[in-house]
Amino acid sequence: MKGPANCLSLLVNRATMTGIVVGDYLPRWGEAVGEMAGWFAKGQLKSREDVVEGLETFPQTFLKLFSGETTASWC
Repeated sequence: MKGPANCLSLLVNRATMTGIVVGDYLPRWGEAVGEMAGWFAKGQLKSREDVVEGLETFPQTFLKLFSGETTASWC
């Protein structure tokens, strides 16, 4: 999933971008887990992960956060 393609446009057009904090919805945690488990079981929700083994790879792995090699996208 990608974020906004042009974050500067948000500023220029005085638009607002609002995120959520999971902690705001803790009372509904059980409901969310149940629903997401169903989505995973049906193949409607898929998890992507990059597993890197070994502490010696930490510097290179950490730098992936800034080089675009991770799956999340930010402004």
